[in-house]
Amino acid sequence: MPPQDKNVEMMLKRRLLELFDRRTSWNRSLWQVGTNLALQEVLEYADGYRSGTVSDEGLRHVTASAAVLTRRDIGLGSDEVRDKIEALLRATHARKTSAGLASTTNADELRELARRTQTRYLESWAEVADQGLITPSLIEMVARSVAAHLLDAQFSANHLHGWLLSTLDKHREISVSELFSQAHKMWEQTPTPYTVIVPFHKLPAEVTSAAGDDFVSWSDLRAIRVSTPAGTPKLRQGAGALRFHVVTREPFAAIAAAEDEVRRLTARAVVGLSSASIEAASDALVGNSSDSLRWRPFRSWRKDVVVPSIQRNGLLLTRSYPDVTAALDDAFELLASAGTSTTWASVAATWAVVEGLLAPPDDSGASSADRMAAIVACSWPRAEMTQLVDVLISAGGETGNLLRGEPTVTDRLDVLDKLLARKVDLPLTEPADMAALARMRALYENPQAVLGRVRSYYSDAFRRLYQQRNLVMHKGRSNSVALAPTLRTVPVLVAAGVDRLVHAAFQPMPSTPAALAARASVELGLVGAPGGKRIHRMLD
Repeated sequence: MPPQDKNVEMMLKRRLLELFDRRTSWNRSLWQVGTNLALQEVLEYADGYRSGTVSDEGLRHVTASAAVLTRRDIGLGSDEVRDKIEALLRATHARKTSAGLASTTNADELRELARRTQTRYLESWAEVADQGLITPSLIEMVARSVAAHLLDAQFSANHLHGWLLSTLDKHREISVSELFSQAHKMWEQTPTPYTVIVPFHKLPAEVTSAAGDDFVSWSDLRAIRVSTPAGTPKLRQGAGALRFHVVTREPFAAIAAAEDEVRRLTARAVVGLSSASIEAASDALVGNSSDSLRWRPFRSWRKDVVVPSIQRNGLLLTRSYPDVTAALDDAFELLASAGTSTTWASVAATWAVVEGLLAPPDDSGASSADRMAAIVACSWPRAEMTQLVDVLISAGGETGNLLRGEPTVTDRLDVLDKLLARKVDLPLTEPADMAALARMRALYENPQAVLGRVRSYYSDAFRRLYQQRNLVMHKGRSNSVALAPTLRTVPVLVAAGVDRLVHAAFQPMPSTPAALAARASVELGLVGAPGGKRIHRMLD
């Protein structure tokens, strides 16, 4: 069999590295869950439907979405296996109740198929790569599918990024097949107990008393022997430390679990001890034994949520444009609180941003999710192209100088638009940028199909946020399989949508959120057709 193409392998490995990097811009980030988790989400919906807590419309949407993922995801196994899964999903979407997941027998079949495919998922992709079957057009799908599978398995992005970076550094010529085989071995390892010792600058006496043996005095903290003494941070003396016990796959996931516990502790202290404050240090000890403890940064595992238009339009002070920003100010505050709250509060706050800006009184939450999806889908090509413009200008040369000579960002995008339409070769050398260019080439080749697929990813993400909010706020459910992936993927997308809403509000002819959503929906229907706007100007 022919070996896997080296350029394809190089771009795929670098694309994976980019997807695991929490610093990656929203347009290049991972937006969706893996196919296996999507199937588990379907089963969760089906259970809710049978108990009367989930609507028929919600179940039909997730089954239709999962069916599309199943058809494309070769990692699930043979055509026969995927046909069987898809048949169960399609029957539910077609309202064939007796053949669909309303039947517990059929749901049990899907549950077994999901378990079966999950255990061999990475091995299946390794076999596909070993046969040289990953083509350039599959790079993006494979990278997103594999990255989502590992993140859904509760590995932290920090760990996966470090693992991949180290592996590629030590074995520069490692094949994608071997890389996926190593990932499978890592996936097979069971979670293990970890201890995380978090120092605090401020900690109320009531908390130290309640912690019992899990409180560590400052002197005892300093006496703990660590496995890497050279990495000991310079901590200013504080109030002591708390010991948290978690079961996770790796140290960075343990840090993330402890960070969630500290958020909950802080929330309890706010309402239970009104005058008390809690302040954790920026480093913590973590290890799965007393001999393996080492210092690691203690910071949020969540991606930064940023709305650049706030600064660009001079909105840091609320008095700047009170008449224009009245509807947006609440959204800014909710987004800020989502980044510092517990998981449940973050879900509620993030959805409140979408609902507050885009939900008419007589409409459903699903419609609000779809409106935000349309806005973000229209924003994606411009964000991708802007990043490519910056790379090309930095590279210099004829193309870079041509772009640099244009007076505004939009003018530069107009030039790049013409170059892409004419299929001009662009001087890119970094594999991640080459992968981004390949995405743009595919978009220009078939804008309706590509943007339709991207829009569906965003719609799934925002509808998932809506469902998680309902489970938390109305059903008291905080253990959904999709809760953590929702917080991992959706807040940055909401911020991207809000950024476009702010931008639209400050144009010479301002647009309301509802008007911008309507424009996005219209332009997505016309893109690539006579009379449609250019790909990077759909929201103009």
